[in-house]
Order: sequence, then C-alpha cells, then structure tokens
Amino acid sequence: MTTGCSAKQSQPPQPAATRPETLPEADTTKTYGTIPDMRGTWFMVTHVIVEKETGKRVSNFSALYRIDSTAEQFLAQRFTFKLPDELEQDRRNADAQSREWKPTPVDLAALAHRLRTDPGKIVKAGFRFIGRDSYSDSDKQSPEGSGSLFAFEASDPGPGTLGAAAAYYAWTKEPDLVTGRFSSGALSIAAGVPVPIGFSGTFDMYRLPE
Repeated sequence: MTTGCSAKQSQPPQPAATRPETLPEADTTKTYGTIPDMRGTWFMVTHVIVEKETGKRVSNFSALYRIDSTAEQFLAQRFTFKLPDELEQDRRNADAQSREWKPTPVDLAALAHRLRTDPGKIVKAGFRFIGRDSYSDSDKQSPEGSGSLFAFEASDPGPGTLGAAAAYYAWTKEPDLVTGRFSSGALSIAAGVPVPIGFSGTFDMYRLPE
C-alpha cells in the first residue's frame, strides 16, 4: 500500500501539541516533536519475525506511502498497489527461505516506473509522526523505541478486522533509507468474536526515485 504527498515546502513541519494516547484518526496526519524531512514516496518492507519451536520464521510484507508537508505538519496517505511480478516473486522466495527481502536499486526503479502508470487507490488511514523529544515513557522503554530517533504510527480498519495499528520506530535515517523496528496489533474477527493479534519485527523504508 502507499501514502501520498508531493514535496513543496523547504522546511519540515513545526511540532504540534501534546500527543494523545488514542490511535490516529482516519484521514488525518499529526506531528509531535522534531522530525527529519520525510517528504517523498516511500516503499516499506516489514520483516515479521515469529519464534516457533522449529526456529525463527521471517515473513515479508510491503506498503507504499507518499508523504508531503506544510509549514505545520506532515501530510501522509497510504495507497493500494501491485508489485511488479518479478519483485513479487523475489518476495515470495524470501518468505519460502525465511529471510529478509531487500529490494535492489533496480527493483525500486521498476516499482517507481509502475507507479507512474498505476498509482493505486487511497486507503482510509490515519498517521502520527513523533519526534524523540515527544516520546512517552513507554516509547523510551519499549524494545522497539528505546534507541530510536523518531517514530510514526499508522492505523486503518483493514479487511476482516475491527481496527489495526502499527508503531514504527526509526533507528537509522539516511536521505533515501530509514530502518528500524516495529510492533503492530489488530482485532480480527473469528466466528463473530473479536480476537486480538499482534506482530513485531524490523523494517526498511526506501524513498523511491521520482
């Protein structure tokens, strides 16, 4: 999926008021604290890690975000999208081998080319960007957030769920690459009964060429 915005302003947004404890509201983007420039189209690959009796299993998932900003805040959107067949096969091969999928610069260029003709559709979602200077105690003490530079949260209903949310903590930030750790949770519906599910792992977020 993706998030959408174009880059126009030369300065990152200014911090907002105190961050609330509730999940981000759909179709909103809020900024708290000091955040580096994140404008552009970003391809995220999450590596979900599950510990089993037979050992650690890794599964790879992807999402697409476009991020813009005004003088006050970031503006983020998420979109549906389809990976080029070759990239999808690479992702499946990585899953079958239980390894992290790392797309190459050639892969990213192919995806950027696909998006120029098939940009996808907006997904109803809410976003929150949080600088370390606005972290809560739980952010600072969590395994995902303890050594991170900044974070962003995303929430969306998702098919077959009563709601889903994820918190992504950036541990490294380069101009075109963000890496870090994440945790996510959702209320799934099984036989008409809400069932909580959760995942955690690492992520790589690549800024796509324009």
